[in-house]
Amino acid sequence: MKFSMTTFGKPLKKMTASAALKDLGMKTLSPAMTNRALSDAGQVIINSTKAGYLEERGPGGEKWADNPEWYKVMKGGAAVLTGPTRKSISGGTYSGWEFSSINTRRMKNSLVKHVTSTKVTVEYMQVVKERAELTQKGGSSEMKIIKGSRENVIDVNVQARPHLGVAENWMRLGSKTDPEHIEEIFGDMIVTIT
Repeated sequence: MKFSMTTFGKPLKKMTASAALKDLGMKTLSPAMTNRALSDAGQVIINSTKAGYLEERGPGGEKWADNPEWYKVMKGGAAVLTGPTRKSISGGTYSGWEFSSINTRRMKNSLVKHVTSTKVTVEYMQVVKERAELTQKGGSSEMKIIKGSRENVIDVNVQARPHLGVAENWMRLGSKTDPEHIEEIFGDMIVTIT
């Protein structure tokens, strides 16, 4: 699961930045300026995704479903989309039980960007990719808890909580959509050389 934007072509159905770049003579940008603009565009997507986590909304502005009981138990009141941050379960149905493992890496802080001379890709680090995909699309999973020598495996249905993507119509970052921020980045680059 990743987002990619190229300097030429149309990476997303409503993304107008690429077409605008072609019209403005993107080929006249130096490699260093292109690299900087692509890196900045990738950072827009990372920051926008993090803003979506805080708002508990998808890239289209859709509100995430309320947490089911098992999710509240797992979270122990922690922030959204993190998984268990400590072994002990402090209350609820499974009070006195512990999680068999904890998530040491937060998903929202595990986004990385890879920049080449013509493309930027934003994706999750390998250690959280599987969890991020399950969270993005929803599906079945298991939650393992222990109490002494006993182990309990709880089958859970993970609700889809879309987070990675371009906010084309929702202004996750201030008063502009993601494509508008990206167009501005490249527009500024073009203005500096004309």
